[in-house]
Amino acid sequence: MLMKVTVINPDKEIQDAIDGEDWISAFATAVSYFEYYGANIIKGRCKSLEIPRYKDIVKNMGASNIILILRLLSLVNEDIYGKMRKTLQERNKLIHPERGGIGYRYKKQKDRAKELLEEAKQCIHRIREVFEQQKSTEHS
Repeated sequence: MLMKVTVINPDKEIQDAIDGEDWISAFATAVSYFEYYGANIIKGRCKSLEIPRYKDIVKNMGASNIILILRLLSLVNEDIYGKMRKTLQERNKLIHPERGGIGYRYKKQKDRAKELLEEAKQCIHRIREVFEQQKSTEHS
């Protein structure tokens, strides 16, 4: 039996984008991991609480709502929540030019972006831990 395995490595994906100074990809990747793990955590919680039609509700949530719900459920602390919000805000500025532009021209801006992305990696690690814990309790 042939098995195909995909290794998910958010740190490498984000770091590759940083190294290439592809800021839009770096921030978009970070936020997509927030959405992926966050939505799955929320689905797991809803399923355990037997909330009807939760898949439809979660499917239509944006990153901002997912991040907020993770905080409201105390699945992330205030520090992680704040870092996730900053990452999301920066992504929105980059993706929507009317909110602040499409890139960085100065070293100070690039250094701040790198700092935010390092924080984003920490956030991904935290919500990934919550996701893994939830999966292990579901299968117990």
